[in-house]
Amino acid sequence: MDKLPRMDDSQFRRVKKLIRRLCANCEGGNCLLLDDGDPCPCPQMISNRAQGMRVGPACSI
Repeated sequence: MDKLPRMDDSQFRRVKKLIRRLCANCEGGNCLLLDDGDPCPCPQMISNRAQGMRVGPACSI
């Protein structure tokens, strides 16, 4: 399987800012979809690999 490309620091900061601003399931850096009672950090905000990110009301992993 091909390796996913990594973002540089500038790109990673921009992506995190977009996720915090646009993702309806991101609250305080935590993913509401993965919350089972304990806060769960958003996987897209802790990984600097270019994942298939969908941001908006239907964002999911």
